[in-house]
Amino acid sequence: MKKCRWCNTTENLTIDHIIPKSMGGSDEKSNKQVLCRGCHNEKERRVQKIWRNGKWEVINVSKLTNANTN
Repeated sequence: MKKCRWCNTTENLTIDHIIPKSMGGSDEKSNKQVLCRGCHNEKERRVQKIWRNGKWEVINVSKLTNANTN
């Protein structure tokens, strides 16, 4: 059974890009995770971007992928 990677719920699940496509993330399986809507919204709130060398980059990606909101 699928469950949210952050909080382990099995309700309201979505497929999330770990590094958002808008910031250069891919559609590869390794860049996708299952999150519930609540955790997905929390992740969006936490995403930090910086402009470096002519492009947007995500910072603190390890915190985003390993977060536990409980």
